[in-house]
Amino acid sequence: MSAMWSPEIAFIVDKTPNINYKRTMEKKTCFSYIRFSSKKQARGNSEQRQLEIAPRIAKEKGWILDESLSVSDLGISAYKKDNMGSIRAILQAVKSGRVPKDSVCIIEAFDRLTRIDIDESAPLLWEILNSGLELYIDRTSRHLTKASLKSPIEMTMALFELKGSYEYSDKLADRLRKSW
Repeated sequence: MSAMWSPEIAFIVDKTPNINYKRTMEKKTCFSYIRFSSKKQARGNSEQRQLEIAPRIAKEKGWILDESLSVSDLGISAYKKDNMGSIRAILQAVKSGRVPKDSVCIIEAFDRLTRIDIDESAPLLWEILNSGLELYIDRTSRHLTKASLKSPIEMTMALFELKGSYEYSDKLADRLRKSW
């Protein structure tokens, strides 16, 4: 007798106990990382726009937003690596347990996190994800986890975004240099 698929069998398979049941039932903790480059941008809506993202995503995903973990680098350049102290502090907080592993850092876009070239930004991304910290990128609605490191498609997309962030900033810096 050959095995056949039936809705009843699918129902039984779908109802098999999940080994990680407790873990899947726990809500993820999330927080925001907000950054913009110049004091001039503070007069615009960059901060307010970014502040609205984490509460919206937390509500959509059913995550717990812990504002005490959120970090803001206002008027800090990611192109010049001025925000790396904050990024390192977040990673240290994950390592020490202050930020629980599997927490999600919500960013507007990769260019908020870094604008350094790919030879440095790719290892930074790997370090973040390997630490157990997850990233949610609002602009692309992508949620990157440690498992994403094994996905060629996820990593290729991330690398394109990281490179694009650097190239945009590099082009602006070049225009400014030429204007003087």
